[in-house]
Amino acid sequence: MIIVKLLAITCAAAFITLANWRGMKYWKEKAAFLMITSGGWLIAILLICFPNMKGPSEWISMIFKPLDLLLHKL
Repeated sequence: MIIVKLLAITCAAAFITLANWRGMKYWKEKAAFLMITSGGWLIAILLICFPNMKGPSEWISMIFKPLDLLLHKL
């Protein structure tokens, strides 16, 4: 079942890319499109493989917690 979901997400990302690729004229536009699309594809794949993965707000909290503790000491 997981493989079907992975294939569906990959096919959707490929279809979106192929549908929009011809309309883009500049290489910077294509590069930005590929980066955003591949980032979304990667996040979707990670969420399917690891459904209990922490969200972005928890990532930010973990990154800035040492800074928060340092500022509270001052």
